[in-house]
Amino acid sequence: MLKTITIHIDDQPQEVTLGSAKKSDSIRRGELMFHATTLDVPEAMKQVAFFLHPTCVCAVREPASLREMSLEDFMNRVDEVDIDLWMAGAYECNPQWKSALEALAEVGSEEAEKKIGTPSDGSSESTETPETIQATSQILMN
Repeated sequence: MLKTITIHIDDQPQEVTLGSAKKSDSIRRGELMFHATTLDVPEAMKQVAFFLHPTCVCAVREPASLREMSLEDFMNRVDEVDIDLWMAGAYECNPQWKSALEALAEVGSEEAEKKIGTPSDGSSESTETPETIQATSQILMN
């Protein structure tokens, strides 16, 4: 499956062809995701580094140069609305990637209910609700 979209890089339109992943694309995506776990970046940037960037660049067929786009260039040169379009196209061509993300988000929600949001004062009352955690998971999946 191929899908062509138009994104903007440095405010200039760029036609991009996305495609169904070959095994090498999925391996590369996994490598980029693993690398993202080793980055010392702000929390807000971790989701971009782990989910968005690897998924978008590994779905690219043409132009091949976009497959090597750095995380920094991805964040600073591509319009946000275009990243959403790019991600949707990547998942359209590779629905198996989204189903894996949904499973991860579900596991993350369960773990988050157990671990996230415990106040630093040592009390056991959580500062986040399951609804808040679920909303965060939904943002990642959309």
